[in-house]
Formats: sequence, C-alpha cells, structure tokens
Amino acid sequence: LMLKTLRGTMTGYNLSQALGRCNSYIHAFERKAGTNPHLSTCQAIARALDHRIGWTLHGLAEPTTTPVLLDAIMRQLAADGTEADRWDRQILLRTLVMVRHERGLSQQRLGRFTASAVSGFEGGGDSKLSTYTRYARALGGELQWLLEPIEFEKEEE
Repeated sequence: LMLKTLRGTMTGYNLSQALGRCNSYIHAFERKAGTNPHLSTCQAIARALDHRIGWTLHGLAEPTTTPVLLDAIMRQLAADGTEADRWDRQILLRTLVMVRHERGLSQQRLGRFTASAVSGFEGGGDSKLSTYTRYARALGGELQWLLEPIEFEKEEE
C-alpha cells in the first residue's frame, strides 16, 4: 500500500532531476507494481516528494532499551535528508535486533532465515522492504510501512 501511494504521489514531479537518476530508473519504479525495492530507494523518492518512509511494528512489544529519544535527537542533528534516511533505517534495524535479543532468539533460530542471512541483514546493509517485513514476521509481528509528509519548520522573520 505504501508503494502504491508513493507511486501515485510521484505524478507530475521531475524526479529524474530531483534524484539525479535516469528516467528509465524512475519509469521502472513507477510501472512495476510487484517490485521489491530497497528501502533507501523508497526513501530517496519519498524525500524528493517532501515525504519520508515511516514504519509501525504491530504485535511486538517495544524493546526495553527503546531508541526513540535517540531518534528525535539524531533527526534534529541530521544535516540533510540522506543522513536522516540512513538514521531511520538504523533505528528500524536496531529495534528489530533488540526485539530478537529480548525474545532470546539466536540468529540460527529465526524463522526461515539462515544464520548468515540474519547476520548480513543485521550488519546494516541496504536491504529490501520485504526483508524487513519477513524479519518482523519471524519475530511474530507485522511491519507496516507508512508514507509521511515532512513538516518543515517555518523560519521566523
């Protein structure tokens, strides 16, 4: 649903100029309803449209060492959208890893993932949306993706 909304929001924007990517790349994203893009790709497109990709975890208790305060602080310190997007990915990943640890699950005991796949994912590389979703399901929860408008603060004159 988030991808469909993101594709609909793209109408009328010159994304190839905003993203610095070729038109064929943009057209491929717009037309392929079944694509499984990397989270960073969705974040770059959303940012060009003055939005961000958010998320909510359902069915999983927040980790006891919640990174929410750090999230707020780092968002204020982020110099540009790219850094804020990277921070968002790290917050999501660290939250999922903390839940796994608190549930006492080893990398070998996480659903249909191999230990090396879990290790690679937890290493913080750029993963696809489906990998995050499958990881949350393996923990017993659901991950919902959200497209959220970025609220810009107006400067005082």
